[in-house]
Amino acid sequence: MVKLDFLKELIKKRRREDSDMPKHVAITTFGTKIWAEKNKKSQEEAYIAKLNNIIEIIKLQVEKGIPILTINLLSKKTFLDNADKLCDFLAKLKNSDLINKNKIKVYVLGKWYDLPSEALKHIKDIMEETKDYDNFFLNLCINYDGQEEIVNSCRLIARKIKDGKIDIENINNEEIKDNLYSSYFLPPDIIIDNREKFSGLLLWDSKNSFFVKSKKLFQDFSAKDFLKVLELYKDKKI
Repeated sequence: MVKLDFLKELIKKRRREDSDMPKHVAITTFGTKIWAEKNKKSQEEAYIAKLNNIIEIIKLQVEKGIPILTINLLSKKTFLDNADKLCDFLAKLKNSDLINKNKIKVYVLGKWYDLPSEALKHIKDIMEETKDYDNFFLNLCINYDGQEEIVNSCRLIARKIKDGKIDIENINNEEIKDNLYSSYFLPPDIIIDNREKFSGLLLWDSKNSFFVKSKKLFQDFSAKDFLKVLELYKDKKI
């Protein structure tokens, strides 16, 4: 993880470069099965299309100087259907020029430690390889649930109370934030959600975020669509 103070310094730098650009964008990637059926593609082809589109979004993060990008990659159920493709994706991402030349620190949010050992290896590898990078930050949500993130924070706080490390009267918003998966990251300026109902991505931090509802399945959400959201944000139309 990175220190919040350091992120604030990075964001000050980005503000000088483009004061109207969001500092943190979060996006969901749901609809792979529906996309496959709609386009008469296999689940494997649909998942590959999804991962390719993620790469394009990361490229735009770098191009537009967005310090933090959070992508809700997949649930545990989805993982079990696409384990090999995820592992290949993480391995290629770790060794890619996109990540290494642009010094993108990759962090995984969620209960990824519950996943099978092969996936754990690739997750640990990419976080270890990029741990010293500090130009950009990429959060990949794997086996993530917004409510579970808050429940987990409460568990950690309860343990602190039990151990006498904090007093129950000192529990506040800041304490809960400090114990979230995303504790070191600023709340998102924009959440792009392509589900019919709110997915709960970064649920605690979503209070003051601009919420953009996309009617497109993620595989069809193009670079132009992403850039349009950024322009709407800059023009204060969302």
